[in-house]
Amino acid sequence: MTAVAPDDVAALKALLTATEAALAASQAALAERTAALAETEEARRRLELMLDDMRRERFGASSERLGPDQYNYCKRSAAPLRAGA
Repeated sequence: MTAVAPDDVAALKALLTATEAALAASQAALAERTAALAETEEARRRLELMLDDMRRERFGASSERLGPDQYNYCKRSAAPLRAGA
């Protein structure tokens, strides 16, 4: 930007005031966006924790335990192996 600065003091003061106002507005907008980003990141973190819990519940060690009917099946399947040994 190659704007020529005015020579009189009043015009320079007005330009400075406008620039400071624009800077304050930009800083306020940045603060709002930073706060929104922090909220979004916290929500994402909570969702990740929920997803981890759901995955653990569905695919964790407890999902690999045998049910009562499966346990008996394993015993019956292994019986011929033990008898033949």
